Amino acid sequence: MYKILAFGEIIWDIFPDKKCIGGAPFNFSAHAVKQGATVYFASAVGNDKIGEEAVSMIKKYRINDQYVTKTDKQTGACNVTLDSNAIPSYDLLDDVAYDYIDAQNIAGEFDALYFGTLALRRENNKVQIREILKNCKFSEVFCDVNIRAPYYDEESVKLCCENATILKISDEELHVIEKILYGSESMKIEEFQTKLASDFPNLSLVIITKGSEGASVYRVSTDSSFYFPATKTKVVSTVGAGDSYSASFLLKYLKGGSILDCMEKASVISASVVAKQGAI
Repeated sequence: MYKILAFGEIIWDIFPDKKCIGGAPFNFSAHAVKQGATVYFASAVGNDKIGEEAVSMIKKYRINDQYVTKTDKQTGACNVTLDSNAIPSYDLLDDVAYDYIDAQNIAGEFDALYFGTLALRRENNKVQIREILKNCKFSEVFCDVNIRAPYYDEESVKLCCENATILKISDEELHVIEKILYGSESMKIEEFQTKLASDFPNLSLVIITKGSEGASVYRVSTDSSFYFPATKTKVVSTVGAGDSYSASFLLKYLKGGSILDCMEKASVISASVVAKQGAI
């Protein structure tokens, strides 16, 4: 069984008609556990009712909560609206519990670390993720940059790129990351991937997800690119699709699957997520 540490936000997604537990690291963790991983979640909740409910949900999905701490800030929340194409928009609350994760007691060896940029929007968590990277050993570091305007900056993006062995970016985020890193927005995907690999030597894979157009993966060691189409399904909501893709790809990769096998598994699982409302 693979041992994974996930670091970052836990958020209640508030839809017009219901409330769902969310946050990319939580969604990722739940899907990774479903696929046989042991996941330790480094996050924080508030001393409030939805904080208690969040801890209950963590336990429900069999995610290890020993690194989930309580703070005097309110538990993270986000108002989610869907447009006519089921594409979500997010109204995130700032200065909440997950901005104050305490990772001082985290050490040891893990098969993988997962984190993204949203949880790095405040200085505390940038310090904490650096402590984790210093005090723990990981076979793989999977970073989903997960851009959520205005909660990103050059430092958080570079923290991901400098430490990731596997970097995942959506096509919607591609030119944002390009602008942050290179001051340009005109590179082709192939050029961008090879530029990243050249500038960030820890990288072994760069994943670009393209929604209904599938995904591409660039493998640095062989200077080769792979493409796999999206699994056909009726889209209800795309919330959580990328997180399920990340978990599915990573678990298959840790098991020794080929790049195309990893992409196929991720495509099938993410299709099952978009066919319903809710991330898990």
